[in-house]
Amino acid sequence: MQHLTILRRAQDPQLGPYLSSLQKGALTNALEVYGISAWMIGHGLAAESFLWLTNCPAKVRAEQPVPLALVDCYMAKKDWGGLETYLEAQKWGELEFLRFAFLSRVAAEQTQKLAAEGRWRSALREAGDRLGPLNALLILATSWGREQAREDLLWQISKRFPAQHWALRELERSYLATGNTRGLNRLYSTMASYAPKSFEAQNNLAATSLLLKLNLPRAHDLAKEVYSEHPEEAIVTSTYAFSLYLQGRTKDGVAALEKLKAEALETPSVAVYYGLLLSEDGQTNKAARYLGIAQKSALLPEEKVLVAEALKRAGPRS
Repeated sequence: MQHLTILRRAQDPQLGPYLSSLQKGALTNALEVYGISAWMIGHGLAAESFLWLTNCPAKVRAEQPVPLALVDCYMAKKDWGGLETYLEAQKWGELEFLRFAFLSRVAAEQTQKLAAEGRWRSALREAGDRLGPLNALLILATSWGREQAREDLLWQISKRFPAQHWALRELERSYLATGNTRGLNRLYSTMASYAPKSFEAQNNLAATSLLLKLNLPRAHDLAKEVYSEHPEEAIVTSTYAFSLYLQGRTKDGVAALEKLKAEALETPSVAVYYGLLLSEDGQTNKAARYLGIAQKSALLPEEKVLVAEALKRAGPRS
């Protein structure tokens, strides 16, 4: 494949003969056929690859991953009708989940929403509780921009395979990127149940619950519990201080924060709450500085609202 690429870049006339020799030599090896087809599709030769594949011996055409190579050709050509006809005549055994997934893509491209959803459900059913197929569907959902399907798969993987911690981390990354505080709260609740001794998970659950004002009595208790065990952790202290603020104990919250080192208070995730409490406490000039630090970081929507309201109270910096 590397030699083919070199010949193509050099526009060497030996490209055609060399490619033909590779094609002839691969006719008894499905994996080699797939590799050559993938190279051709990647270099703008999907039509030529399709013609070659359809002229391969029937036995090779029926052996995976050659059917996947044909699917790739149809997709590269955007021949959705042809792909549908091809897939409906196939039976892929243990890879049926992939066949249904591609049929779902066909329906989506033809704006057949209900069919696309139904075929995707069939793909999930065929995947069952197998991690490999679920991962494969996750890759497809991601590459096709199906955000809800991707999110659902990550949750499914995390619940059925708790040891696959990457699924929860990927959900966290996605929720943070989109500012989905409710999603984060659900996620941290799951993390806290999986790791009851993790103060980070417990603190994150308390913090998002406080921001969303969900089950506040429990959130206040949790913030206090985590702080009593880890008062040296700046992020834990900021959550506890915010809890005190919501209970009308702003001065106590400021006092807790001011036990931290100066550099910790300048951490954006902590500065959000220090600035908020200073503003509420009437220390507006000092508050403006920390709120300015907070604004330079990625904040959740609820935090942005808190900062905006605090800045109004603080007014312009002097």
